[in-house]
Formats: sequence, C-alpha cells, structure tokens
Amino acid sequence: MKTTIYVFAGIMAAYLPAIAQHKPVTAVTEQTGSPVMEKLSIEQLTARAEQGNADAQCELATRYGNGEGVNVDIKQAIRWFRKAAEQKHPRALGAMGMAYLLGRGIPQDTQKAISLLQQAADMGDSKSQVLLAICYASGRGVPQDMAKAEQLAHQIAAHGTPSAKYDLAASYLRGEGFPPSPERGFALMKDACEHGVLHAKGALGVCYLQGLGTAQDAAQGLRLLQEAADEGDIQSGANLGAAYIQGIGVEKNIGKAIPLLRKAAEQGDSTAQCNLGFCYQDAIGEHHDPEQAAYWFEKSAKQGNRRGQYMLGLSYYTADGLPRDLEQAVYWFRTAAENGIPDAQTHLGLCYVQGGGVQADPAQAFLWFTKAAQQGNTDGQRNLGLCYADGLGTDKNPAKAIEWFTKAAEQQDSQAQYALACCYAENNLPGLPDMAKAFYWFQKAAAQNYPDAQYRLGKCYIEGSGTEKNSKLGIEWLNKAIAQGQEDARLYLTRQAPLADTELTLEQIRQQAEQGNAEAQFYLGECYRQGISMEQNPAKAFQLYTKSAAQNYAPAQALLGYCHQNGIGTGKNPQEAVLWYRKAADQGNAQGQRMLGVWYMQGDGTPENMAQAVSWFEKAAMQGNAIAQYNLGICHLQGQGTPADPQKAILWLTKAAENGDANAPYTLGELYGNSGQVPKNMQLALQWIRMAAERNQADAQYRLGATLLLGDGLPKDEKQGIMWTRKAADQGHIEAQNNLGLAYLNGTGTPRDYEQAFYWYKQAAEQGNATAQYNLGLMYSQGKGTEKNILEAERLFRNAAEQGYKDAEEQLKKIRQTMQPNLYPEKEPDHTPEWPTLHL
Repeated sequence: MKTTIYVFAGIMAAYLPAIAQHKPVTAVTEQTGSPVMEKLSIEQLTARAEQGNADAQCELATRYGNGEGVNVDIKQAIRWFRKAAEQKHPRALGAMGMAYLLGRGIPQDTQKAISLLQQAADMGDSKSQVLLAICYASGRGVPQDMAKAEQLAHQIAAHGTPSAKYDLAASYLRGEGFPPSPERGFALMKDACEHGVLHAKGALGVCYLQGLGTAQDAAQGLRLLQEAADEGDIQSGANLGAAYIQGIGVEKNIGKAIPLLRKAAEQGDSTAQCNLGFCYQDAIGEHHDPEQAAYWFEKSAKQGNRRGQYMLGLSYYTADGLPRDLEQAVYWFRTAAENGIPDAQTHLGLCYVQGGGVQADPAQAFLWFTKAAQQGNTDGQRNLGLCYADGLGTDKNPAKAIEWFTKAAEQQDSQAQYALACCYAENNLPGLPDMAKAFYWFQKAAAQNYPDAQYRLGKCYIEGSGTEKNSKLGIEWLNKAIAQGQEDARLYLTRQAPLADTELTLEQIRQQAEQGNAEAQFYLGECYRQGISMEQNPAKAFQLYTKSAAQNYAPAQALLGYCHQNGIGTGKNPQEAVLWYRKAADQGNAQGQRMLGVWYMQGDGTPENMAQAVSWFEKAAMQGNAIAQYNLGICHLQGQGTPADPQKAILWLTKAAENGDANAPYTLGELYGNSGQVPKNMQLALQWIRMAAERNQADAQYRLGATLLLGDGLPKDEKQGIMWTRKAADQGHIEAQNNLGLAYLNGTGTPRDYEQAFYWYKQAAEQGNATAQYNLGLMYSQGKGTEKNILEAERLFRNAAEQGYKDAEEQLKKIRQTMQPNLYPEKEPDHTPEWPTLHL
C-alpha cells in the first residue's frame, strides 16, 4: 500500500478526528483554551470541572475527545463540553455545534448545530467562524448560501485571527466546503504564517513543495517544512518524511524519511503513526513487521486518525499483526466509515453481508456500499452494482446494476468490467442482450488477467459471439484462463476442441456427415461423445467414429481405439483398440502413435516392449504431442527402452512444458532441485515448479506452497504459501491437506481455526496419510475442532503406528493405558509397494 502524504489537518467536520481538534499555536488573545488548564493532570482537571470551572470542563472534554492522557471516550467528551457550553464557553459551544453537525456521541441535529456554531462565532471562536462559513458554502445544516459564506470568509480574511485564517486557508486548499481555490488558500496561509501560526509555516512549505497556489519551489518548501519541524511542529516533520518517501518535490530518500516519520510518530502525530505503520506493512525502509504495523495503526486510530482507524480494523479483519477479531474489526471499520473513509465503508458493508462480527443485515450493507460508491470508491461501486443485480438489501434493478458496474469498470476495476459484461450478455432489458458490448468488457477484464473474463472471452471468439469467429484466439484465451486454474475454461476447451478446429456450424457438420464426409462424421462423433450442443450419446459417437475410420480418417481411427479401450459406446476390447491405434499411427496420427506407445509400455493387448514404446513416443513427440514428449522425456530420464540420458530427458521435458503439459515443468523442477542427476539449480527448479503450479498441477502447487511457507529458496510469504497449499489440497493432494491442517492449527498464514484444521487433517487421514492420522488422533484426544473421542483417537493412532509412525506408537501406548487391553488386536501391516507409472 502506497504511503500517502497528508498535507493539512482538515477543518471540515467530516474530517475532524475527534470532537475537538488540536489547538493551533497562536497569539494568547485567541480562543485556544487556558494555558493553566493545559498543564493540569486529568485528576486535577476533573476536580476543577466538577466544581463548575468552564475552562476545566472544556479542557477535560478535549482530552477525552482526543485521547490525551485517557482513552478516547466520546460520551465523556460530550458530557463536559455540554456543561461548559451551558456556561457559554465559546470553544465548548463550537465543539457542541460540531458534535450535533456530525452526530458524534449525540443524535444529529443540524438546526441545533448551526445555532451553537453561530453563538460561538459571535463570541469570537475562530474555528466556529470558519466552520459556519463552510456550512453556508456547502449547504450543510443550512440552505446553501454562497453570498453569506463569502461574506463570512471576507470578514475572516480581513479581521479574523491568524488561526481562523489558517483554517480558512486549509479549506480553500483542500476544497472542503468551499470550491478549491489554491491562490486564496496560499495567500491566507502566508498571512497566518507571518502572524506566527506554526502549523501555517509547515502548510506553506507544502504549498511550495507541490506548487499549490504558487510557483513550485521545492527548495523553499523543504526549508519551511524543516524550519517548522525544528520549531516543534510535529505535523511538518511527518509531512517532510512523507515527501521523502514519495519523492514529492525532492528525490526519494527513504533513509531521511523514516527517522522523520518515527520522530513525529513518537511525538504523537497520528498521520505519522499511520504512515509508519504503512512502512512496516510494506517493508518501506523497515523490515516487514505486521505486529509493528498494527501497533502504529492502533496508536493512530486511538487519536482519531481516520486512515489509522481503517487500517486497524483491517489488521483485526485479516489477522495481520493482531489476532483475528471480527467484532473489533467492525468497531474500527464503523468508526472510520462514519468519518468518511470509503474503504472502511465498503468493508463494513461486507461485514453486514457476511455476518462477520455483526449480525447480517443486507439493508445496512446496501447503505454502506452506497456511501462508498458515492465517493467514487470502485469496490463500493462494484458491490452496490451487485446489490442491485441480486436484490441484496434493495429491490432488484438491472439498470441500476449496470449504472454502478459501469462507474467502477471505467475506473479499470476488472471484477466490475466482468460483471458489466455479464449484464450485457445475460440481461433481458430493452436493447439487451448486447454481445458486442459484452465482448468489449470481457476483453477489458481479460486484459487485466481476470480468469473468468479470459474464459468468457475465449468462448466469444470460438462461438463468434459479439465478434468474428476466431478459434485460434479463442483457444489462446481459454488456455490463459486454464493456466490460472479456471476449471470451466478447461472443461469447455475439452468439449469444444472438436469444433474449435473448424469454422462450420454444427448443422453444417451434421449435413456433411449425413452425406458421408469422414471429417464431418468424426467431428459429429466428438459432439455426441462429449455432449457438445446436444445430449451425450456414446453409442451414436461410436457409430460415427466407425464410419469415419472405415474411410481411413486417422483421427477417427485413434478415437475408435480409445472407445474400444475404455468401453465407450461398445464393450472393452484391448485387441481392437490396439488395431485401430496402429492404423492411426501408421498414417502418422500423433494421438494414435502416443497411445500405441502406451500399449507397448503396458503390455495390454500387445506384448510389452519398451523399445517399441519409445519409438512410438518419439514419432508422436516429433509432431509436437505434449504428452508424448513428456513420456519420452521420462523414458530417457529413467532409462526405460533407451539408455538413461538426463540431457535428452531435459530436452523433451522442456518441449512438453513449452507445449502446455503441466507434469513436465514439475518434473523439471524436481530434476533441477533434488534428483542428483543434473547440477542442482534451485532458482531454475522453482521457476519450473511455479509454471506447473499455475497450470493446476497439484504436486507443484504443494511444493510451491511448502517452499513459500518455509522461505526455502524463495522469500517467505505465508499468505501465498497458504494459497498454493489450498489449491493442491482442493485437488485431494494428501500432503497439502495435512500441511493446510497444520497451518490452521498454528495460525500460520491464516487465522487459527481448529475446525478447519480438523477438516483438512480428516481429508488427508481418510486417504491413509500416517502423519494426518496421527494429527487427527491428537485432535480427537484433546477435543480440538471436534468433540473429544478417545476411541476414534485410538483407532487413528493405531492406523498411523501400523505405517511405522513412531510418535503414533507412543500415543497409542499412552492411550491404551486408560483402556481395556485386550479389545484391540494387532493387525498385520499391508506391505504392498506402490510403483510409479508414466503419465498417460
């Protein structure tokens, strides 16, 4: 996450971190609070406040509002501000006005807010004067009246205190309330600076640094920021650090930035604390340390920093640096959301959708998504679109869904682009479906590597939907989706492969097949076998393959052999399968050649002959058949049917990998990593393993996950490690399931969850994994993630012990000491070996 330079303390109510802001350093004549009161302890202030001292009441309220020496307590802040306001204390009147305007700690009442602000302004409270002007300018709490707003602004500019000029300048510069006016803002800020407002000096430095209202002058900007920081303005030090981090008006210099940020953070500047948290989170000048990031986010949040509040909520939500606590996450998301942070509003909406940390409430989710969307937040806009599309928290409204998806899509949100494309493809509104528009947005999302969009774009090209038919491009996009694990794309490509090679429609293929065209008969047979645009009919497919094969069409002969081999539309007949594979192979058909090689390798239907197998694999491999290339590589690697030759193995395995085979890159990774047959090269090994993992090869996903979890050969990345481990586990990979269970048990890369640990151990244990059986036995014996069950624990320990798992043997002895000894007869272990086979 990019660190942000925060320029000014906001004056607009929505940007106030607490009910009372920090008090600007100005002349004694301003309403800044009593210097005597500021020096008193909480206990001393409380005693004087209870005696009715209005200054003490106001100072005590300020400290409760800002968390100075006490925990933030908005109710206590309101209580003491109210008591002081009842005594007509100007700053308390202004603070109560802000509270009513915001609805912070009390029900929102804009009429009361304006009345109180007006009283405070009439008594000379500078912040109330500026805020009242902003209310008239923005129409907040009163009818918008720019003439009145400008009148107040001119009075402040001509006769206001330096502090009021500073606040008004900030409003002009940030465009809060008043339309942005950098020139007016700069002039007022310069006036405030010349009259001793220290914050104004730092803000003026930022103006020079960024060229706001004046010509850019980085040297002057840095000088003013440095002077203000040296004179004790904490925020200027924080801004100086942020400028060095982002290279704003100066070359990036992380070495200079971090000490400045740290100093400001340690002095209590909430923006610096938040930015320092980002540095720890993103390893900017500091090592990656989620705990330290969360520590500084919490410091910032408790001072009322909106961004810090959101980030603290996110830390609780994702268990990043803090234990997962959804109720705390919701609390801080809500606090930041009410302070106007759109990301927090979106996350709060998600919590209401999911019922995480708060009772599920679709209407509340809709409300918060709307607030975020109206601020231009793409996640909020997309989620609001989904609410309208699905009727979540509101009535279904496809037109509204399209409207909000479009807003997010135009900001390059790939998920919104995909959702918008689906709306155009699947809605029945007037003028829809519109496949040309759907194709446009599928294309946009696919270009951003969104796998579902790549799949749908591939379909569009193959089917000529919304664009001209282009099977080559369609297959390319489907393969991109498949490489990211998009299962629908894989299934579609498997089913559509017969039609992807021809530009004919299904009806044209049927007509030509009925006229005796061998190629059309083959394609129609594929449609019947795979259920493409019709119900599956294996018998009909077999008949069509037979007709086509009888005309010596090699692809049909190979498929006819496949039908005889697997009993598709006919009985299994190994001899007939070999016969047809040979006919196809003799004509140079790569599929027939590969399968004939497999038959010679297995000796099923023909005598086993590895030399012949290698010969046929080689013929198919020379034609680019990826599986044949892989099998040939394995033969050269293991010396089956040919002398062992690791270099030839690498050659063919590389070709297979380049042609899309998923097993080949995994085998290459193992070869370079651990085989001892070629010089070890872990960097190359991991490159190949990652390629295989991205092609959904389960062993590779497991290996990549374990490597990332351990930081063995790659930088440690527990979240990525868990992601790849889960992908392998979802495919039934035993070791991955066991590792995923261990991760949930220990909270590694994911929040600790005993029920999930139990689930994944059980998945692996049921496949016979001794380690998982032992781990599952421990969970049953301890009642973790499930009810305690000693009998089940004993059974699992026994199964693991029978596989030679020593720790299970020890647990079995312990557990049996508490049970009757003769109820559990020993069982002879099964020593049947498992033999590796070639990938067919």
